[in-house]
Amino acid sequence: MQTSLDMFTAPVLRPYQQAGIDELREAIRSGAKRVLMVGPTGGGKTVVAASIIRSAVARGKRVLFLAHRIELINQAKRQVEKFGVLDVGVIRADDARANPEAQVQVASVQTLNRRPEPLDFDIVFVDEAHSSMADSYRNVVSRFPKAIVIGLTATPFRQDNKGLGEIFEQLIVFARPSQLVDDGFIIAPRAYGAPAAPDLTDVKVTAGDFNARYLEAAMVRGKLVGNTVQEWLRLAAGRRTVLFAVSIEHSRLLCKTFRDEGVAAAHIDANTDSDTRALTLHRLNTGELSVVCNVDVLTEGWDQPSVKCAILARPTKSLRVHLQQVGRILRPFEGQEAIILDHAGNCDLHGMPHWDREFSLEYGQGRKPDITLHTCKKCFAMWTGAARACPSCGEEREHMPRELPESVDGMGLVSRETSEQTDPKRVYFQRMAHQARTRGWKPGAASARYKEQFGEWPPWAWSQSLKMSYELDVEWQEDVRQASERREYWQARKIV
Repeated sequence: MQTSLDMFTAPVLRPYQQAGIDELREAIRSGAKRVLMVGPTGGGKTVVAASIIRSAVARGKRVLFLAHRIELINQAKRQVEKFGVLDVGVIRADDARANPEAQVQVASVQTLNRRPEPLDFDIVFVDEAHSSMADSYRNVVSRFPKAIVIGLTATPFRQDNKGLGEIFEQLIVFARPSQLVDDGFIIAPRAYGAPAAPDLTDVKVTAGDFNARYLEAAMVRGKLVGNTVQEWLRLAAGRRTVLFAVSIEHSRLLCKTFRDEGVAAAHIDANTDSDTRALTLHRLNTGELSVVCNVDVLTEGWDQPSVKCAILARPTKSLRVHLQQVGRILRPFEGQEAIILDHAGNCDLHGMPHWDREFSLEYGQGRKPDITLHTCKKCFAMWTGAARACPSCGEEREHMPRELPESVDGMGLVSRETSEQTDPKRVYFQRMAHQARTRGWKPGAASARYKEQFGEWPPWAWSQSLKMSYELDVEWQEDVRQASERREYWQARKIV
């Protein structure tokens, strides 16, 4: 039964939220039918949508809210109900909250895409609208040609960094990170780099981002994994933490390493059932767990302000992925500081999450501000500005310009050293490892050429690391197989 809106006092909107709604209404009055609302993580995009839905329901409009994950569906339903709209149905497979007659429907885009029955809505909201170029979204939205379509996102560009101009006509940025920091709605994080960064030289790029299979091989190095845990123990021990990993194996490996150090840690991924996922996050929220390692589960649409550390163990070329990941820890909580431990080089590449960016429907991902990010060579703290001394430990930054050459060791790690400290043996072994990959040789070929050059076998750790890379690299294995077949063919020809 629908409850009168007059019985509820709607939450008070923040000034910028109301200003954004006013701008949206003006755009619609001017003829726009597809508008993208952009605000940073923590800006209250779902609150803005709920306020608009309350007004629409009061005018007798039917509203559809599209989302692609159960967490987002639940979040939207709760927020709409806070605004006094209780006539809400859920369109999702086997969901007991289904109510086809409800004036407002919160729907799984996957479920609605599979249901051909006709529906009629006046307003359609698209949550996490950066996914709206996917066929599932486009198919659903195309069924409501007369509806006003309102997209909601913190990152108004696709995975391949292209704009969303094919879907939306107008873009409204209703809040910027600097404004939210100044007003206390999000917090500027403290960030740290890492003693060693991964060597991504041989990692291929697919659809605008690093290929997951190649990236996994680069990130499972023993030293990288160990540094990740040790740096957390040094800088964030006990702080509730989310870790973003490359793959299930990588996440499980990091989780085990944390546990081996006595840290309460757990792993979740897309295959984890919803009950286990919810229980794991509840345990993180209560502090029973300190670290949750995940793969593409908590990147977006997850709000848990008590989590105040993000470990970036997944390098990405995607600004969208970077901002979504680090945005998870920016909401204030009991005066705690937000800490980023960047073992992926993402902050160097994309910048900090609380920097303002200019967005457009045409050119895609936001342009990185012209700000220099310094990293301390001693404690690895990151900072901006003209200060030459690290604000954390006082080390003078001119001793380690970021532009200095970085040495590559035989384990595929980029060490933060000067060129005078570069070990020519490590460089040679890395070059032979690269040749082995590209020419279809087995890992032992690199070690054999090293022995020919220096009269001794390479250190055991180097050869074992390369062997592990080979075992994870299906394409390299296929190249070796094909090279072997070619040799056998020509040997057979010679015999004949």
